[in-house]
Amino acid sequence: MTREFCADCGTHLTTRRPGLPAVILKVGTLDDPSLFGTPQMAIYTVDKQAFHQIPDGLPTFERLPKR
Repeated sequence: MTREFCADCGTHLTTRRPGLPAVILKVGTLDDPSLFGTPQMAIYTVDKQAFHQIPDGLPTFERLPKR
């Protein structure tokens, strides 16, 4: 895994995973996350806290989904 952070404040911005062509972007770091649509899935729900809310009907996976 490669994690990338803001050089000014240290906020975790992205994650790059070997073998995965996509970049995992931390949506909470964006000024207006609504510009990027809605989530396609929720992953690592095994670590979900009681206060995390996942929209009804959203595909969920305890870890990464099988390819």
